[in-house]
Amino acid sequence: MSPKRSGNSSAPETGLLIPVRLELVCLAALFSLVLLVRVYCLDADPPFGLSVSADVYTDPSQYTLFAAQFVQTGDFNPLGDHRFAFFLKSAVTVVAVGVFKLFGVGLLQSNGVGLFFSLGSLLLFFLFLRRVAGQVPALLFLLLICFNNNLLFYGRLPFLEHAMTFLAFLSMVLLVYVNRWWGVLLAGMSLASAILFGKLIGMIFIAPFVCYFGHQIYCEGDTGTPLARRLFGPAMFAIGFTVVTLFWLFFSYLPMQAQVAGYVGEKTLALYGTPEAFESIGSFVETLVSFGYDSRLFERMPLVAVLGVVCILTIVYRMSVRRPLRERMSGLTGGHLIFLVTVVAFYLGLMIWNYRPLRYQLVLVYAFYGLAAMLLADLWQKGLRVGSGKLTWRFYAWAFPVILIAVYQLAQGISDLAGTDFYFNDRIFHVGALAVVVMILIGTLVQWYKGRTPVSWLQSVVRITIAVLIIAVVGRGAASYLYWTERPSYMAVDNSADLQMILSPGAVLSGPYAPLLTLGTDFGTVIHMFGVSQPNPQFFEKFPITHLLVDEGNERRARKDYPEVMDSAVHLCTYHVGLKNARLFRIAGLTGNPSATAYRLSKFEEALDYYQQDLPAKSLQAAVEFVMDHPNNISGHLMLAERGELEGHLVEAEHLFEKAVEFSPSNYDLNARVAQFHKGRYEESGDSRHREEGLAYFEQAIRLAPTVKKIQEAYRGLKGTGEWQD
Repeated sequence: MSPKRSGNSSAPETGLLIPVRLELVCLAALFSLVLLVRVYCLDADPPFGLSVSADVYTDPSQYTLFAAQFVQTGDFNPLGDHRFAFFLKSAVTVVAVGVFKLFGVGLLQSNGVGLFFSLGSLLLFFLFLRRVAGQVPALLFLLLICFNNNLLFYGRLPFLEHAMTFLAFLSMVLLVYVNRWWGVLLAGMSLASAILFGKLIGMIFIAPFVCYFGHQIYCEGDTGTPLARRLFGPAMFAIGFTVVTLFWLFFSYLPMQAQVAGYVGEKTLALYGTPEAFESIGSFVETLVSFGYDSRLFERMPLVAVLGVVCILTIVYRMSVRRPLRERMSGLTGGHLIFLVTVVAFYLGLMIWNYRPLRYQLVLVYAFYGLAAMLLADLWQKGLRVGSGKLTWRFYAWAFPVILIAVYQLAQGISDLAGTDFYFNDRIFHVGALAVVVMILIGTLVQWYKGRTPVSWLQSVVRITIAVLIIAVVGRGAASYLYWTERPSYMAVDNSADLQMILSPGAVLSGPYAPLLTLGTDFGTVIHMFGVSQPNPQFFEKFPITHLLVDEGNERRARKDYPEVMDSAVHLCTYHVGLKNARLFRIAGLTGNPSATAYRLSKFEEALDYYQQDLPAKSLQAAVEFVMDHPNNISGHLMLAERGELEGHLVEAEHLFEKAVEFSPSNYDLNARVAQFHKGRYEESGDSRHREEGLAYFEQAIRLAPTVKKIQEAYRGLKGTGEWQD
């Protein structure tokens, strides 16, 4: 293979060309908008409902933790925790060190790391799409995806998946732009880095790259190029890939073989079990068409998903007509092939697993928006045209699974909107029959329309429809984004500041929410989830953990696995992170670790301990001293407010409750707590002032968290009506 062919073979199809200066102006405007909407309120909490799990709160800060520790202590791993080599020796850590050194350690800066990788991924995918499809589809891609809420808000978080996509897309760009051997070599190195220093799920990317080189070797066979030369490019790519793999082997794997192997085993089969998709043919089909029932990826971008499916079907049509293979592939470049196989490979590669969180699926978000942009740009420029060539059985064989998946996803989404049950066993035959009808209808329409001259007015209708679709996609995303901008919350930032005050220096925290809430504090952190398949009985003895931050599920598992610790653990307070409760426990002195036993209590902890020991005077004194030392503290004011409420000091309690909200005004739970206080006072005294105050706080809580039904019910109860009104 000629080294120069790698770039030329991926040139875009002939389409509308726009002046380079105009393209640069459009690119600058669109990318500025993309940047602006992502930078705004960068340290705010993710929107409620972004993920079906707590991963957007628990996971991102784990990936920047080692960089934060290095900047703060001079040691990447001061507590000697070697279980997470993939986190420590990752591309995210490298970038995070630079960001933290320049701007300090904190949640804002940590999210900036995620922003760097996600913006880079967008720009690289734009460049790739520009070479594969042309200027217009690439610019349209940026416009359409600008307000995609999944990519927008996930893109603020430093997930390893962003590093993976950044490096994988860089590999694609190098292949289709650089016409030299060293570009192919760097592409191989970049893809290996995406997998080994990004996320292992990136191994799925190997499939499209294999197809890319297979396509080049096959297509260059007609040119008379010797086989040895045709194999030169793939060989350089493989060498680059191998170099990085060997580096990773000696740098990451061999120094910590047991930890790396244990982590991979835990995350693949041990924790989530053998893939249910392989249990039976029915299970495989169910997983194939549903793509899992939790993330609902395609329901989150319905118009783009439909446009992407139509684009795939147009390519299936072109590849299945009765023509020689080389003629059918004449318009399909190596770049197109990478793109298309990426879609298929990631769908099939992810659908088999029992655990496929939305962050794993972000590659499909890029891909489907790219497909939608390609389709709309092609229709705008060329209109509704169907090439010549008779349809064969290949079209129906290849199109049916695509249509089946699309029909199932649409039917499931419509059923959810209608509030009706939708079960695979009950619906699959109806969905399958409908998919057959749709497939035959498409084939019939294509055969009927093929070769006809489009009427002039039809092109106008097509362009109007395209404009409406673009406005609908962008408008829907923009409306959702603007809705969020009116109610951003900063509970993580506020809780972190509170935590820094209520614990003593030298505290070491663990649990799923510890990395998030200790980021930027002086406390040590040990990454740990209690839902592991094989708990380590020496875990607490090994690490000097003094406190735990756990939600209900992790607390339940911790009590099961470590009853000798949790049975005596002291509950200090409860934070709200998103819609979940994170309870703070003190376990210092219960674990057998001498460093943890040496922990000295803070005034806040002393006040709680005195109260539990039935020493109210000492408790009050310690609490007052603590609040005087930390006048901007949430938990101290809440502790005194709740005690004042219990003891009948209602005026003081009201002042303290409202003072606590001042330090975290976007905390829906704090607003609801103050509202409940006023509701109780109104029910006791009938004082209308308390009713009005309570309604105001309830309305603020509902505005911040409109999906929490118990707050709405309490609001209706205070308002005295059976209907809640905005």
